[in-house]
Amino acid sequence: MKYTFMFFLLTMTINIFAQYDLTIRVNGLENKKGHIILDLFESETGYPMKTQNAVLRKKVAIPPDGPPVIHITGLRSGIYAVALIHDVNDNNLLDLNFLGIPKEGAGASNDARGFMSPPAWKDAKFTLQKSMMMDVKMDYFYRFG
Repeated sequence: MKYTFMFFLLTMTINIFAQYDLTIRVNGLENKKGHIILDLFESETGYPMKTQNAVLRKKVAIPPDGPPVIHITGLRSGIYAVALIHDVNDNNLLDLNFLGIPKEGAGASNDARGFMSPPAWKDAKFTLQKSMMMDVKMDYFYRFG
């Protein structure tokens, strides 16, 4: 019994301090202008539009050849969701037209999409329990002006 308890404590300690890496490959870019901005959320609060609620924001240059690849290291096990922006004009925002439709590319983990709204947390969330790689397709919406 004593050894079982010690094994349990050791296992719990390892899990508490375990860190994982997340690699995201961005596919479907319309052009190579600007940057890709990634927002990583660990709760539904503010996902995906309230970027101040993101636990991590990362701006990445678009390589001349091949898709952008974003590496995040040191994440603990948990539930996350990713929101991506193709920030063509480098203003660090997702530009919207007068109807609220994105004028720049946007993407989400699990390739989640909303209907007449941003993607929902329930569709974009994923569980990180080990280092992993995911592909996210950038979507471009009709531009009214």
